[in-house]
Amino acid sequence: MRFAVPRLRLASAAALGLFLLFGPDRGLRADAPAAPEDLNRQAFQLAREGERLARAGEEMAAWEKYSAAAEMMEQIAREDPAWNPVLVASRREEYRIRAAALGELAFRLPEGYVRVQPAMTRLGTRPALGRVLADQVRIAGEGKFSVVGYTVELAEVASLLGARCNCPDFVVRGAVEDYACRHIWAVAYSRRLLERTD
Repeated sequence: MRFAVPRLRLASAAALGLFLLFGPDRGLRADAPAAPEDLNRQAFQLAREGERLARAGEEMAAWEKYSAAAEMMEQIAREDPAWNPVLVASRREEYRIRAAALGELAFRLPEGYVRVQPAMTRLGTRPALGRVLADQVRIAGEGKFSVVGYTVELAEVASLLGARCNCPDFVVRGAVEDYACRHIWAVAYSRRLLERTD
């Protein structure tokens, strides 16, 4: 019994020493930045979970996992750009592409909107006319733009961006046949929406 007290004090001193050594200033705090190795590992695990969910047909949950993994890789690139930049860039792009593909399966634009993307259907002279009208685009409110008397509204659903216009060309044909009118093209050019990378 005589040796129990010194051993208890020794154990307490050792615990206090470890706390001081690895405690508040050594990454155990919630606000301390995570090491890039840890973020990379977490992102990889999220991507594996996302793939498992995608195979199970749970596209929305899989999209969330891949989006979070891509954001972690973005965080590494931002906070520690010298840490394995080739791996970070490669995985970030892989996770973004996978998230975008899953987003297309999991999410839908509202009825009457066409998807705004670089691969939009280029029908007739509408893209060329839109480029000419691009300097006449005016902001008309949150997500709304005025183009020579017509209103273009944007809608963003996860990684999808859609647009609709109140011009007769879009209302009668564009919304039904899924193509953008010249006014949507004008907004896409003026706001550089075709350069977005999701």
